[in-house]
Amino acid sequence: MDIKGKVIHRLFGKWHEAVFFGDPPSATCIWRANPMPMNYEQYYGFTKFAMELNELEPSLKQLLPPTDTRLRVDQR
Repeated sequence: MDIKGKVIHRLFGKWHEAVFFGDPPSATCIWRANPMPMNYEQYYGFTKFAMELNELEPSLKQLLPPTDTRLRVDQR
């Protein structure tokens, strides 16, 4: 809104679905959530990105310190 209370831009939507710009129904989608990966409920509702943070790649293993959490047996 401007200083007089007039609407300048309109943004609406839901963070877990999509965000739109403009007036409905001709609004433009400016952001859309990625679909959740298969079995995401089994992985605490994590996104694909969050699941991959704990992945242990063989080429990376030799560079990690022994205290890295990706080496913990209970994290595997």
